[in-house]
Amino acid sequence: CLSDWSSDVCSSDLSPAPLSKTALSGATLEPRRVAAIVVTTKEALDSQDPLAEVTLQGDLERAVVGALDLAFIDPENPGVPGEIPASVTHGAATVTATGDLQADIAQLVAAFQGDLQAAYFTTDPATATRLALATDAGGRYLFPEVGPRGGALLGIPLLTSRHMPVAAGGGRLALIDPSGIAANVDALEISRSEHTTLLMSDSPASDPGTPVSLWQTDSVALKVSVRANWEVQRAGAVAVLEGL
Repeated sequence: CLSDWSSDVCSSDLSPAPLSKTALSGATLEPRRVAAIVVTTKEALDSQDPLAEVTLQGDLERAVVGALDLAFIDPENPGVPGEIPASVTHGAATVTATGDLQADIAQLVAAFQGDLQAAYFTTDPATATRLALATDAGGRYLFPEVGPRGGALLGIPLLTSRHMPVAAGGGRLALIDPSGIAANVDALEISRSEHTTLLMSDSPASDPGTPVSLWQTDSVALKVSVRANWEVQRAGAVAVLEGL
């Protein structure tokens, strides 16, 4: 009785093991930049109080995380060639909510062509809260594992970010297969300036802002830059439910 490496059976019962065909294509992720600026006073920056340092560090972390999240997940971010990467949800398969929550999520899953075993849902905390409060006709919660901090939806992990944009028609729920996305995120670069004039606005989409001189106001600007890029390289790896 002889054995064969490809089958590990006797030669009298030899059947070849099946082969999986690999399909490869080349792609390059060019360096892009995502940046955030935080302004503080010189007094706070020079303070010896440990709380001031902790507070400033928290502000910087929230700013850079917010900038990355928004660039990565905002369906309305087409990117800027050579500067900012387009979001993974931009141009993805989109389903419009009808008001029937279970049917809408079923349609989202149907539009998704990625690997459900590797996939994640993502939405904003307010929309996740509304999902958590949804009940059936008998008053039972439809999604008991969902909450504003995430959880699981249909057994699939749910991640929440307050930087997931909410459209005029309602919240968004994205289904993403990370194994179909190529990404590269480099180290942080932090720089500072005390002699810059910045345009400051609470609503930059409608108000271009007011020039503020850092030198005149004894302020310091800290700019955090991240060299990062990502790209959906497997068709159907992302789908979005709009108007939830």
